[in-house]
Amino acid sequence: MDVRVTNSTVRGRTRAPPSKSYTHRALLAAGYSDGATVRSPLVSADTRATARAVTAFGGAVAPESEADASDADALVVEGFAGRPAVPDDVIDCANSGTTMRLVTAAAALADGTTVLTGDASLRSRPQGPLLTALGDLGVRAESTRGNGQAPLVVSGPLRGGEVAIPGDVSSQYVTALLMAGAVTERGVEIDLTTALKSAPYVDITLELLADFGVEATPVDGDGETLDGAAGAAGFVVEGGQSYAPAGGSYAVPGDFSSISYLVAAGAVAAEPGEAVRIEGARPSAQGDSAIVEIAERMGADVEWDREAGVIAVRRSDLSGVEVDVGDTPDLLPTIAALGAVADGDTRITNCEHVRY
Repeated sequence: MDVRVTNSTVRGRTRAPPSKSYTHRALLAAGYSDGATVRSPLVSADTRATARAVTAFGGAVAPESEADASDADALVVEGFAGRPAVPDDVIDCANSGTTMRLVTAAAALADGTTVLTGDASLRSRPQGPLLTALGDLGVRAESTRGNGQAPLVVSGPLRGGEVAIPGDVSSQYVTALLMAGAVTERGVEIDLTTALKSAPYVDITLELLADFGVEATPVDGDGETLDGAAGAAGFVVEGGQSYAPAGGSYAVPGDFSSISYLVAAGAVAAEPGEAVRIEGARPSAQGDSAIVEIAERMGADVEWDREAGVIAVRRSDLSGVEVDVGDTPDLLPTIAALGAVADGDTRITNCEHVRY
């Protein structure tokens, strides 16, 4: 077989896909509420898994209009008001690790037993630290195979309390406990036994919780309040809170993990004299917005109008740089691709947690 590969160019205007990370959290937060509308969601296999879990707990998720749910501009969520019912069947999280971790903590609130599983890939991913944390909080939380991996069995109810958990395996453990802890009787205090990796993902959670009227606080080693998750020694979320977004709805922002691919495409292959323009790039807590600064350091011609939420990128000569992805693991593939076409060496460091 003969294959001919030729250069291509790109130009024009496109819109960033909605954020999957925010969509997962928004659907579950709406489930924790009395009901809310999630606008501009990312509808995908992973977020459908979270929607199924909300339904299994006694809520419901449906498109706002008669249009096909795959193209939904908004999803109307009937919540379970912070008190998930015991599911009638096993919750299948498919291939969504975010769903499994966030829903495992939600399942701990139910006054009964929930079983969670997923596909072969998901059943190989670590859940042990979260199970141990829930166990320390008085919940039965076990791996059926005793290896810290799904299928999982969780029996509540979770009342709250103090718990220690590592921060360097997955920030999703912290997110799961914060979201569930807000509706417990006693609240949850989390002490990190190792430094927190992917802190911006916890910042996403803190931002979304605030938008749903829930207060959660990062603290340093002396218990003093911090402005964000970076450098936190722990987190505190008071119990007895209610989820309720302003006006009854929440809008999902554009996804900077996906925006990173478009930024890279513009920097590498924009038609000479033209720019790739990316809409929906409004500032948020997403750590992956660092792709703009990284691309600029590599020599890319990037302009970001933050107020309008538009990024313009032009083809540029790139040079290798060193990039720490400790807080931005999802940028590793994009940076690797840029590094492959840049002059010189590109070093991607602090990425051991990506293996998880």
